[in-house]
Amino acid sequence: MSRNAADSNNQPVAELEAEDPEIRRSVQVAQMKMLFESALPGSIMATLFAFALAWHMQPLVAESVLAWWLTMKCLTVLPRMAHALSFERRRTDTLDWLVSGNTLLLLDGIAWGSAGIVLMPPDDISGMTVVAATLSGIAAIAAFAIHAEWRACAAFTSALLIPSIGYFLARGDEFGLYGAASIGTFLALLLAAARRSERHVVELLTLRFANAKLTTQLSDALSKAEADGRTKDIFVANMSHELRTPLHGMLGLARTLSRSVSPDDRANVSLIRRSGEHLLGLINNILEYSRFRGHGIDIHPQEADIVRVVEDVVSICKPSAAERQLQLTSQLNLPDSLVANVDAFRLRQILLNLIGNAIKFTEPQGLIFVRASELPESDRLRIEVADTGIGISASAMKTLFEPFNQADVSPTRRHGGTGLGLNITRAICHAMDGEVFCESVVGRGSVFSVELPLQRAMANAAPVAKPTRQDSAFVQERFGGGRVLLAEDNPVNALVAEFALKRFGLEVDHVDSGFGVVDRLCSLGDRPDMVLLDCQMPGMDGFEAARKVRAYEEEHGLFRVPIVALTANVFPADRDLCRQAGMDAFLGKPFGDEELHAVLAAFSVVPKGAGDRVDAASSGYAALL
Repeated sequence: MSRNAADSNNQPVAELEAEDPEIRRSVQVAQMKMLFESALPGSIMATLFAFALAWHMQPLVAESVLAWWLTMKCLTVLPRMAHALSFERRRTDTLDWLVSGNTLLLLDGIAWGSAGIVLMPPDDISGMTVVAATLSGIAAIAAFAIHAEWRACAAFTSALLIPSIGYFLARGDEFGLYGAASIGTFLALLLAAARRSERHVVELLTLRFANAKLTTQLSDALSKAEADGRTKDIFVANMSHELRTPLHGMLGLARTLSRSVSPDDRANVSLIRRSGEHLLGLINNILEYSRFRGHGIDIHPQEADIVRVVEDVVSICKPSAAERQLQLTSQLNLPDSLVANVDAFRLRQILLNLIGNAIKFTEPQGLIFVRASELPESDRLRIEVADTGIGISASAMKTLFEPFNQADVSPTRRHGGTGLGLNITRAICHAMDGEVFCESVVGRGSVFSVELPLQRAMANAAPVAKPTRQDSAFVQERFGGGRVLLAEDNPVNALVAEFALKRFGLEVDHVDSGFGVVDRLCSLGDRPDMVLLDCQMPGMDGFEAARKVRAYEEEHGLFRVPIVALTANVFPADRDLCRQAGMDAFLGKPFGDEELHAVLAAFSVVPKGAGDRVDAASSGYAALL
């Protein structure tokens, strides 16, 4: 490698070292520690060499000179050894130790270098050769041991060899000139090699400390990101609860009022309800987008009847379509029952988004058609949602699935929304190893197609019944007259739930905390037929109350009273918490009379109706756990 190439390779490291004083100081401290690591053993070995040299030169040099030189050598090496021991005990990062250490090293080098004058026998060439060779060997060993700090190495080796060079030059004869040239060349090569070695050491140390600093920064950034993520999760969960809870009360009261007001006022109440439902849709999209942007989308495939999921979603959307004077129909080219391993909650979410968009962007008297079929050649499920709506332009198609994007962004646009629904739909499809496509013609309508892997489940097995109270021999299926314990701390939501339950012919007992639930159920007295349990309540939350009830039932051999979670936190992780606490079903706020009746019917608290479909595969905001 050329010198220019080597300099160019070292340049980034030098720039890094110069730009960061912290790294530069860390490198200097590391060099100092490397210097002190060899100080004590090097001093001991060098002192032994000094005594060996003095013993060898006894016949050629006066004893008084040898004694003087050995004394001076010991007076310089002993403080250096004590200094090294003191540093080892303290292990300090103060660079003042490097200055004092280099000073003692220089004095030791001067003591060694004096041997090149006082121990040289002027008339004995072999004796002079022994002294010169010994000093050169000491210099070579020292350069190897202390090469990490070039200034210390240069000071010691120069002080050690320059007196010998001067002595040989002073002789003036051919032997003296040859000896001076040899030692001088050796010293120059030694210093050059030590300099290159120090550069490599500095480069490696600089990279090491730079990487360590970068690792620390990345670790700190990761910790901060994780903390921010946890804060965001808490914020999203709190917002979900705080926004859904009042909406539940508002929508519930609107439904209740619509049954008791005059026809003229019923239209106004219906407007309130539709506005609340629209706001709920916006909140759902914003919270869902915020969650999957931070953590991705969790997919929980379970056995589910795809035909039932699609039919349920179409049934749910028909009232909204009818309000806009739209005809919503479906054609399912599937077996009567297609049980597959799929996340039914996410599939339901995809269909609700696509059908909801079709309803919003289709003018009155329009048509919306949902078609589902198998693609046997690829073992995939294809679902299409076609409409006769306003259509999408070619330019808008390019960013159709991007977040916060809408086909009409003008100030006079007729259709509102967050622009997140299709982005969320695409993200869910990708998480399920699927795709979503769109074909559209302006003024004629659009067709959204979803393709998902179709993993058929094993042959249907009989479901394992939960040991809930209706399994008891002394309990018969009720058709009204059952008793429900309602645990809800929000007065408005409690009022809404009581109205709905009483309309179903049920008796309602109300408590406002988990303590009330435990008091009622952790006793041998009369027990309710079902518990509707709010998850977040003061004092004792619903999770803790459910755990205590299940522990009491197991301890006393009682049948499980069905416990249904009432919660405004509707993410999959929230359902998992409910399941782990021992709850049997999940009812997300805001819920309507249909969802409530379906859950009650699932546990035979009220008679089943034709529209009651809620099981583990439903996985919407009303599901068995």
